[in-house]
Amino acid sequence: MLFSSQEMQQYLRASFEHFCTYPNSPFNFLKAATRKNPVAKTFEDHIIEAANLFVEKEPQLEGEKVALELSRILASSILLHATRTRLPGRCEFQLCRICACY
Repeated sequence: MLFSSQEMQQYLRASFEHFCTYPNSPFNFLKAATRKNPVAKTFEDHIIEAANLFVEKEPQLEGEKVALELSRILASSILLHATRTRLPGRCEFQLCRICACY
């Protein structure tokens, strides 16, 4: 990860506070990152935010083209989330089905 000086300062501060309180447990970067940028409340909020950011970066794309470009990112994000949170099911099977479409 590359950080700006401001981001680095936030992580240093958070890690310092963490190790002062819990000296024997590892520092969780993900937890520190979500403290400043909380996760949206619903999955729909995430999709809308991602679409808005994508349209800002690629203003020439519209409608179906935006959906097509976002579909790969969203599928990857869903599988990553399922793996991280150990949701029941077989991600490998789902990944094979998704890859077969392309």
